[in-house]
Amino acid sequence: MPINVTLSADELKALLAMREEHAALQRERDELRSTLRLVTAERDLAEERLRAYRRELFGAKSEARDSDQYGLFNEAEALGANSTPAQEAWSPQAARSQSSARCRALLVAGFDAIGHGGPSPYRQDCKRLRQG
Repeated sequence: MPINVTLSADELKALLAMREEHAALQRERDELRSTLRLVTAERDLAEERLRAYRRELFGAKSEARDSDQYGLFNEAEALGANSTPAQEAWSPQAARSQSSARCRALLVAGFDAIGHGGPSPYRQDCKRLRQG
């Protein structure tokens, strides 16, 4: 059984305007959904690129090694195991003569060797050289 409804012209216009507004809102919603999908895909790609950059920057680094690189440091260890440590002869006179040579070089170059801040015996050598 059909229902009969009577509408005035103003009510009909209002209903048609509401239908058009509803259709426009549905179109806008569909556009926003597609934009959201696009932005979400772009975000996912950017996150993946960021993860790849972080792995490249902070990840474990390895070098490709040749077969002859494995014994690179063994040669120095083998030479060091067979040698004897060097012994230097030190004496106060040798140290003073080296200090005097340094003081002479500084004086020749025009520097004030007294204020070089070395230990006092060396400073005395520099004073003697400066005076003499």
